[in-house]
Amino acid sequence: MISRKRLQEFWESDPRFLDSQAALIAWHAEAERAQWTCFADIKAFHAKASLIGNSRACFNVCNNKYRLIVAIDYNHGIVLVKWIGTHKEYDRIDAATIGGI
Repeated sequence: MISRKRLQEFWESDPRFLDSQAALIAWHAEAERAQWTCFADIKAFHAKASLIGNSRACFNVCNNKYRLIVAIDYNHGIVLVKWIGTHKEYDRIDAATIGGI
């Protein structure tokens, strides 16, 4: 269960981010079909995903131009978008706590 709304809000928030639309739509579609039970399942889905603590994963989008942080409840199959932004912005945040618990 993943809401596409936060992803869409990102690519619509600035014309410079419109290039992320196709990649985020594709990521969302694949993640909706996925049945992640642990981080290893995510790595099989996206080899360059990173585990960042607090049941969170970080995905590279558009060849690492953007970063997407999600929180995963493996027991209930829930994925929450916590943050999305540029790689440069990612370097200035605490990925383990941004967006709340």
